Amino acid sequence: MHFDLESHDSYASADDDEDRMVPNPAKTKAYQKVVAARNAHADAAAIADINLMALKTPEEGARELSLTITNDMHNQAMAPFWEAETALTTAEKDHKKIPAKVRLGDLNPGQQVLDTETKMIHTGIRMAAYNTAMTIAREIRTNTGYARANQEAHALMRQAFNQGGDIDTTVPGHLTITLDPLPTQAKKQAIAKLCEHLTATQTRYPGTELILRYKIKNSA
Repeated sequence: MHFDLESHDSYASADDDEDRMVPNPAKTKAYQKVVAARNAHADAAAIADINLMALKTPEEGARELSLTITNDMHNQAMAPFWEAETALTTAEKDHKKIPAKVRLGDLNPGQQVLDTETKMIHTGIRMAAYNTAMTIAREIRTNTGYARANQEAHALMRQAFNQGGDIDTTVPGHLTITLDPLPTQAKKQAIAKLCEHLTATQTRYPGTELILRYKIKNSA
């Protein structure tokens, strides 16, 4: 929510690769017909079983030995099943003939694709910022002693990020970040503890030999 990871960053577009192979929608439609044919086949099999059972069951009062089932009666009882079986076989053969993927230019010639480079760069920055924020919030909960850290760690982290401050490179080998104090003593002390903990990690500023140090103004 705070890092807008799903944002749309650029409306620039270019021609898509027309030789790229993409899923064939006709394959999906054909498979749907196969599924429908399988369901119809199962229903027809159940009906055929009922029909055959009815043929083999003598009418009430009739003698079982006198029961006769002719070929025509049997064929009539099985006709819906055979019809459904033929339809299923045809649907499966049609589905098998259709290629799973087709050339994009054949399916949708002239398709445009949005620029991805800008989105990837922005997403990389946002993900780095998100990971940093989650780490800082965790450090607030575990290393500052702030009483409401479980409820307010993220809010306190965002408030600290929005504070003004100074950058000092006058001390050899160090880059010192000095933040303006927060409005309440409890929050000020919590961020001061956080600064002590981050400084103790002896993190080197990327691309330099400078060690990062963090402080709060007017705090020890």
